[in-house]
Amino acid sequence: MDSLSELMKYNHYQFVAYYIFLIVIVINTIKSIYLSRNKIKPTDDSKTLFIDDIISVLCALGILSGFIFNGILTDISQQYSSIWYPRIKYLAISSVILLLIQLFYRFKIIKLKNK
Repeated sequence: MDSLSELMKYNHYQFVAYYIFLIVIVINTIKSIYLSRNKIKPTDDSKTLFIDDIISVLCALGILSGFIFNGILTDISQQYSSIWYPRIKYLAISSVILLLIQLFYRFKIIKLKNK
């Protein structure tokens, strides 16, 4: 077994971090949607919401860096990239879409606060 085969045998452990990143983005998106839909005006939570946005952006950047890494892996080995590349692609697309939804609702919350 060559070293790349051995490394790819344990690649699913790396994906646990990507799944956790996506879960964090989902939670922050749900929080933004909840606050916006219930027209809750954040008072002291403005800093917390901003920190939530920063955390979601950092999680999305983590997933996107994994996407780039798996793109590089495609150049090295087509065999293993066919297994892992679709998974990271869907995670990256999902995280970007959720992040955009979160930011959309975040701006709606800002408008509620300014009213």
